[in-house]
Amino acid sequence: MVLAKDKRFRAGVVLDGWMLPLEDNIYAQVTQPVLMLNTETFQWKRNVLKMKNLECTQQNRIMLTILGTCHQSSTDFQFLCNHYMGRIMKFCHNLAPKDAIDITGKIVQGFLCKIIGITDKELREDLLTGKHEWLICGTNVNLEKTDH
Repeated sequence: MVLAKDKRFRAGVVLDGWMLPLEDNIYAQVTQPVLMLNTETFQWKRNVLKMKNLECTQQNRIMLTILGTCHQSSTDFQFLCNHYMGRIMKFCHNLAPKDAIDITGKIVQGFLCKIIGITDKELREDLLTGKHEWLICGTNVNLEKTDH
């Protein structure tokens, strides 16, 4: 993770991250704010538990999950075919592609503007705090259940 090695980066954004390849000692080396923005259907317990190592509200490290989304929802790939076909092929989910991209962009922009002190942009606090109909703070993954 570049944030641990290069402190010139003032913040990090993890879009539906895959954390398992990272060594456990890397998390303690990250001192910058981090936004972990996940989709509803991609994450699993072991991966989210790794992300939780970065989560810390005092240091502006937050995890949000966009409901109604899949892994491709934050890319332009979902616009290549109609929504119905995308759902069958599992690269579109319940939230309309335009809405998924819009929410993702506004969250990332708001987070970065807040961190670097840009005040002339409308910061959507409802999005940054997970208080929106398509968002939850944290994860939808059940971290209590045991894995078999």
